[in-house]
Amino acid sequence: MSGNVGAIVAIGCETEPVSKNEEFLRFAEAVLEAVEADGPGAVAGLEEQRLELVGRLKENIEIRGATRMEASEGELLAEYVHPPANKIGVLVRARGNDPAATRRVAMHISFAAPRFLRVDDVPAEELASERAIYEQQPDVQAKPEEVRGKIVEGRLRKEFLAAIALSEQAWIHDPSLTTAKALEEAGLEVLEFVRYALAE
Repeated sequence: MSGNVGAIVAIGCETEPVSKNEEFLRFAEAVLEAVEADGPGAVAGLEEQRLELVGRLKENIEIRGATRMEASEGELLAEYVHPPANKIGVLVRARGNDPAATRRVAMHISFAAPRFLRVDDVPAEELASERAIYEQQPDVQAKPEEVRGKIVEGRLRKEFLAAIALSEQAWIHDPSLTTAKALEEAGLEVLEFVRYALAE
């Protein structure tokens, strides 16, 4: 990251020795710099280099993801790459003025792996599909019809949405809080995030 621009790339290989190889690391750095300068489209311009490296190292090397973010006035960027293997990386853009809290959000995302920022971002068909599963569970079917809806909605929020929506997750730094509450207390609003995990 430099100033108000941040980039993250996910570059995979097949073995640990190659992941520590100097040529591989130089290539990864070149990809990162290109994405930071020109955005994810810059990856296409490095395809020949990637193929040459594959030939030299005799191992498949794949660029699995590339993202560039730009922070405007009053916004922050934070990154977190989980040590020691560096197989999970996160880049976050947030509105606020607390860089340390923004980095804690990036750490949370690396651990909790949300897929969406808010409940409203979850596709309606995915919600409907999960809701249908809960409605058919025998213990729900055994309840009186007038309470089934509340039970289903409660489970949907607690078991499904709390796993996939950042705002609903338990804050890893203080599980008594939801992430939404922790962000509110820190005066932060997450605007976007990306999480890459090579091992998943």
